[in-house]
Amino acid sequence: MADSDSGSTMDERAITRAGNPGNPHGLFGEQMLERMNQSHADVTNWALDQLKFKAGDRALDIGCGGGATMGRIAGRIQAAGGMGHVSGVDISEVSCEASRIVRPGGGRFLLVADVYHRPGLAPDVLQNIERYDLTVLAPGEYERLLVEAGFSRAKAHLKDGTTWIAVEAER
Repeated sequence: MADSDSGSTMDERAITRAGNPGNPHGLFGEQMLERMNQSHADVTNWALDQLKFKAGDRALDIGCGGGATMGRIAGRIQAAGGMGHVSGVDISEVSCEASRIVRPGGGRFLLVADVYHRPGLAPDVLQNIERYDLTVLAPGEYERLLVEAGFSRAKAHLKDGTTWIAVEAER
């Protein structure tokens, strides 16, 4: 992240380390989730653009973090003409608590990540993947695993000029 105010960047990194992206906890976890809700907005909206939503859709947000994605999905279902249902699960109690305020009134799956495994990942990205024991796969690996899990098809979408990935699967 390039920022002319290095103090701001250092504060964000300190909050991320203390909050633990692998399992957010405590006050720093809450602050990190709030920041992630904002900083992941672009990648999430791009990924959701890969799907067509319709009235009555039901969605499950696995790793729901701060709940912003649940709200974005609910808004798209509502904009498509009707009520649906969005649920979220997360390993972190802090994440689940933060997501409970997001409760608006098939079988498709969408994985969204701001990084996927590929040659040339920056050293700090690789260090964070290792530090927080994150699973970061190549596009073909995600597709293969989803098909092996019982989906009839899986397709990875990559955003040019970024490390963003959205993997769509259907039953």
